[in-house]
Parts: sequence; C-alpha cells; structure tokens
Amino acid sequence: MKPDSDLACSSAAINRRTALKQFSSVLGGAVFLPIATGFLAGCSQENHEATGEWQARVLSYDQNAVITVIAERIIPQTDTPGASVAKVNEFIDLIIDGWFSEVEKNSFFEGLKGAEALSEDLYNKHFLACSEAEQVNLLLRMEEEYLSQAVSPSPRAEFFNLMKQFTLIGYYTSEVGATQELRMPAMGQYLGCESFDESGVAWAW
Repeated sequence: MKPDSDLACSSAAINRRTALKQFSSVLGGAVFLPIATGFLAGCSQENHEATGEWQARVLSYDQNAVITVIAERIIPQTDTPGASVAKVNEFIDLIIDGWFSEVEKNSFFEGLKGAEALSEDLYNKHFLACSEAEQVNLLLRMEEEYLSQAVSPSPRAEFFNLMKQFTLIGYYTSEVGATQELRMPAMGQYLGCESFDESGVAWAW
C-alpha cells in the first residue's frame, strides 16, 4: 500500500493530466511537450531572493516585459484578475529554463524577436511602446499567420501559438486562476450537475 503522500501525488497527477486534455481541446491541438512535462512535474519551484523579489532565470528584463504584456493581452483583467496578476510570466520563465532544450529555447527567442520586428515594421516602434489596440492587432496578425501556415508556421507565428498555451495553462493552474476565475468545489466535493449560472464562471471540475 502506498503512503498517503504518494497517493496524494498520484491523485494530483491524474487531475493535472485531465486538465491538460481539457487545455489541449480548447487550444485545438496537442499541448507543446515541454509545457506538458513541466506542468505534470508540478512546476512548484520558486525563484525568489530573501526579500521575496522574483528573479528571472532565462528572460532578460525586456523579454520579460514583452511576455508579461502579451500574456495580459491574451487574458486581460476584467472583473477577475488578468495573466499578469497570476504571474504567468514567471511560469513561462520556469518552463523555458527547466524543460526547454537549447534548440527550443533558440526557436522561442527567435520567434519573440520576430514579433518585435513585426511591431517595428507596422508601427515603427517597439512592442511595449504600442497602444493596447496596436498590440492586440499585432497578436491577431500572428495568429492569422499561424492558422494560414499550419504546416510550417513562421517562428513568430509559432511563438504566439506557444504563448497562448503558456498563458492558458499558467493562468488556470495558478492560485488566482483556480480560485477567482474557476469555481473550486469546497472540500473536494464533486458537483457534476451544476448549471452554468448567470455569473458565467465555470466549475474547475
């Protein structure tokens, strides 16, 4: 018989696998393997100084700023917190550092550079200097590019597709996403027949 802690870990892994299947369905395809691997492993590591200030592992200051804004445009703050409050950027930094190969890292950062170059081409300014509407338009352009080149998407289109996966998984598995965006059943109670009421908030499971 397994110790209680092992049983708890096993149960958590099963829940995470179920969640990954749901995310994959929402995204319309398979979840990128390093993201899935990191998610199933728990991603519970932290990288904080004694002061409690988070320190990036692989992202530069500018890269972190761009990724934070992109994630916030994908899941903006409304009546519930957005991706930046859920610290999706920290999740992304952790996955890239711990589960990306060098080839995957290079590809991701090449795509990020491509996204920044598109901003310069369209608006003659850095992505962070663009208005919110301009930033959203840039992301929509990359999404259209990805969908129109599904066989062999450009690095920047592939980058945006990964950012969507990063953001959805990072957000909905965060404390903020799970407790304020999704509705968590108390004490692990199963509520299979609960209706989707006027609040529009879904049950987590």
